[in-house]
Amino acid sequence: MVTTTSILVSRQDIAYTPLLEMKAGQEYNVSFYLYMPGEGNPSKFKFTVGQEQAYDMHENVLLEIKDRKITKWEKQEITFTPESDGKYCFAFWACSETPFDGYFAIDDFVLRKADDIVKPSCNFQYGNTLYSIFEGNTCIFNGQSIKLINLSDNADTYTWSVNNGGQISDENAKDPELIISESGSYEITLTATNKGGSATAKKTLHITVFEEGESLSDAWTTTNDATDKIFSQNDLPSYKEDGSIQDYNTYEVYYDYAVGVSDYYKCFAERFVLPHNQEITVNSVSINVLMYNLHIRTVADYVDDSKKEFSMIIYGEKDGKPDTENPLGTVRKTLAEVFGDAGYYQPVRHSIHFDEPVKVKGTFYVALEFDELTLHPEGTVIERTFFGADTRYHLNNETTLYVKPEKAIPGSDFTVTGEYCKADEFCPALKGYSFGATPWINIDKIVTDINESFTNELYISIDRNELKVSDLTAGDNISIYSVSGQLMWKGKATDTEVYVSTSSWNNGVYIISVNGKSAKFII
Repeated sequence: MVTTTSILVSRQDIAYTPLLEMKAGQEYNVSFYLYMPGEGNPSKFKFTVGQEQAYDMHENVLLEIKDRKITKWEKQEITFTPESDGKYCFAFWACSETPFDGYFAIDDFVLRKADDIVKPSCNFQYGNTLYSIFEGNTCIFNGQSIKLINLSDNADTYTWSVNNGGQISDENAKDPELIISESGSYEITLTATNKGGSATAKKTLHITVFEEGESLSDAWTTTNDATDKIFSQNDLPSYKEDGSIQDYNTYEVYYDYAVGVSDYYKCFAERFVLPHNQEITVNSVSINVLMYNLHIRTVADYVDDSKKEFSMIIYGEKDGKPDTENPLGTVRKTLAEVFGDAGYYQPVRHSIHFDEPVKVKGTFYVALEFDELTLHPEGTVIERTFFGADTRYHLNNETTLYVKPEKAIPGSDFTVTGEYCKADEFCPALKGYSFGATPWINIDKIVTDINESFTNELYISIDRNELKVSDLTAGDNISIYSVSGQLMWKGKATDTEVYVSTSSWNNGVYIISVNGKSAKFII
């Protein structure tokens, strides 16, 4: 149920539920999802109950929201106990006192007795993988696994299964890993259960597995165009003056783009996960630019941003973020050379080539880093420089966008360190965001053996609850990752042995790295 913004003062848009038979003294739980992102003026919402579908019979206000916006679907939960037997209905009010108050949307209304147990909702998504432009599929290397992200609500237990010879690392885990050794289509099934019953969700995954010893030329993204959200230029997410993100109706309104140049950062990057010993070369990177303008006006202090420079940089990974101390390849150009010396308001695709192919081993990042730009010139806002790149959102809610903040959003507790961080660590509203960069790559030989020997022999022993690492030296840096790239544990050795609790980890393959040398183990 959706209502658009209003041009009226003191609007009274009301939607009623049917009349529902209810018992006196019985406590009921009511829930629904609300989306109320606001617009230029404050919005106001009420949720009421009455015994007629008439506004003057709904004086019992159960919920009122007027001091904040709700920019992502938010579940509202209310209790109500009737004083007498009878039929009752609930009403949803868009009742803003000023015009241009934005959209209101309601979904998934549920009414139940408080002592009833409702069976769970069941849903899941796949973790981030590479998506091949040539294959048109999700792609992994043989030996990699795919994280399964459980989005179910109110479940006590879970059961996973997969057909066609696929394997689930732990069939009863909340978020296990999917292990596939051959290209094909796989149907994954999740059943979520509680005392109220069970619910089931199924999804089919079409996947290409890169085989040992093959060579490869491809172009990769981290998003699947068929499932993930791609923002249009009209709705290109941008920072408002108060530091919040607006992700609709931003065309020619806001210019501090979340994936682009803003008051908060001028450097941003996308993360591409590879097995730690897989070597590739990156020849070029394609990007879509959706919003672009240069400050080139002649003023008292002449500034021409077309002559300013930016860098496209390929970084490896260190400690779960771009290794900025060791860039692997850099292209340095002026803005006008690559993007033109005039602004545009439509998607334009650019390909940026490296003079020499960039050699990469393991997970890497594609970064755009801009010099100081004229974001706040004297005069009208259209005179400013702005840059908004291809912005996407992963439905699994996993963030692959990294930013390098120069200042914090007003009122936030983020500490600026001058280093890259995940975008949602800087601004929680950016959780799940992605930069749609497309590196064009070559692989001479696909490697699937993830074993590597240590300079000094390392002893590993493990049971289901604890990992013991021996023959260490005090001060050794230790990191443990799942094969899908998730950092599971990080620390320093204080003695010759380290013990790590693994009781909460899923069954599967893990990689331990000590001072840059790696080996695998299996739980």
